[in-house]
Amino acid sequence: VLTEPTWFKGTLADMRAVRAALGAEFEAAGAAGEAAAAAALRRPAVLCKDFIVHEYQLHQARLHGADTVLLIVAILDDAELGALLGGARALGMEPLVEVNCAAEMERALRAGARVVGVNNRNLHVFSLDMDATNNLMPMVQAWERQHGGDVVVCALSGISTHGDVEHFAHAGVRAVLVGEALMRAANPRAFIAYLLGLDGAAREPLVKVCGIRSVEAAVAAAEAGADLIGMIFVPGRSRTVTTELAGDIVAAVRRQKREVSGSFLDALRGGRGAGGGGGGGDGDGGGDGKGGKGGWFALCAQQIERELHQRRPLVVGVFLDASAEEINAVARDVGIDFAQFHGNEPLALCAQVAVPVVNALHVSPSTGAEEVRRSLVEGHFAVALLDTKVAGASAHQQGGSGVAFDWSVARDVSGSVPAMVAGGLHAGNVAAACRETRAWAVDVSSGVETDGQKDVAKIKEFVRNAKRCYVDT
Repeated sequence: VLTEPTWFKGTLADMRAVRAALGAEFEAAGAAGEAAAAAALRRPAVLCKDFIVHEYQLHQARLHGADTVLLIVAILDDAELGALLGGARALGMEPLVEVNCAAEMERALRAGARVVGVNNRNLHVFSLDMDATNNLMPMVQAWERQHGGDVVVCALSGISTHGDVEHFAHAGVRAVLVGEALMRAANPRAFIAYLLGLDGAAREPLVKVCGIRSVEAAVAAAEAGADLIGMIFVPGRSRTVTTELAGDIVAAVRRQKREVSGSFLDALRGGRGAGGGGGGGDGDGGGDGKGGKGGWFALCAQQIERELHQRRPLVVGVFLDASAEEINAVARDVGIDFAQFHGNEPLALCAQVAVPVVNALHVSPSTGAEEVRRSLVEGHFAVALLDTKVAGASAHQQGGSGVAFDWSVARDVSGSVPAMVAGGLHAGNVAAACRETRAWAVDVSSGVETDGQKDVAKIKEFVRNAKRCYVDT
């Protein structure tokens, strides 16, 4: 519980209220037949998260219901750290000692810390390194062998997916601290189950609002909780934007939240997921497109989710049979995060594109799931977008048609890879679409428009209805 008032707007009263609520919850469990002692042991510990620098703060925290406190090595000298560790233990609290680097870890271990949290975020420059915790595990394990004892390591910051949790668990990390991702979750219970990989766990789909052509609509989508926004760079389309307007839109949405360095999307650039294969690509196929644990598309999805934990919405530029030079010019001048291919782009374009690719696969009434899966060539595009192929329409008329395809195809594909689903979605059917397709993400354009213009109320309703629908993992 954040209790620091100046920067984080927390209070000790907040922590006391949390402790009281937990107490009432677990007292009720005892009244229902569970032994009071057992109910108390099941109660989650309350951590006081503040800049603790004086011993009196330990007493304040304890009096207001804290079971433990956070001690940040970077703001304490060795004498202060040792005194606060001893003072906390005298009050029956085992502190969580926060470090960020090897030097701080060494100081924490020398001071006798038993529970150490490694902050994956460098608080000096606010960059995020999801390997920071794991990189320090050999140091902890060597200390334990040499000095005995048991040090519990907790990963702090950036945890937003089950893949993140597995990443740390495999290295011997025994706990994670999840903050912002949990606060963003529409259903915290379901989100926690998803993080833990529990049977039957579900997660909320990502939402992309496409066809954005005004700053107002982009900001409305961002404020509503959209994860991605799309802009059309196809000449002659009704929703096409100029690079000047697109630049204004990108600048506006990125002012919504300060960005950090060390983008996870860097891992998808430079030929690793940076290319695309269009609907009629001339690649050699191969790859079964299965994105189970460790699969290409699953890894790409995890990278995107991690990036979204740092900044949202991400920006997608939509192209149709454009050259690499044209796409890269937009990427450079506008600052898009992804290029979406909606035509017949060949796989040979892969290594030439500077940003990761969302590849549209057009589904007609005769298209089956197996045909779609054959188009999922690993190692090229990062995201598969399933959209409706409108009969009788040219390539330039596909997309944004408001027509749905057979959702059973998407459901079959989603069983193998995280897929984005578009075509005929609106606020009234998006929840059903999420449940039936088990889509990783949903994409809307005409479904949030009135008379051909983006409708702020419809955008908000669509995002809200999509985010309330948790789908099976």
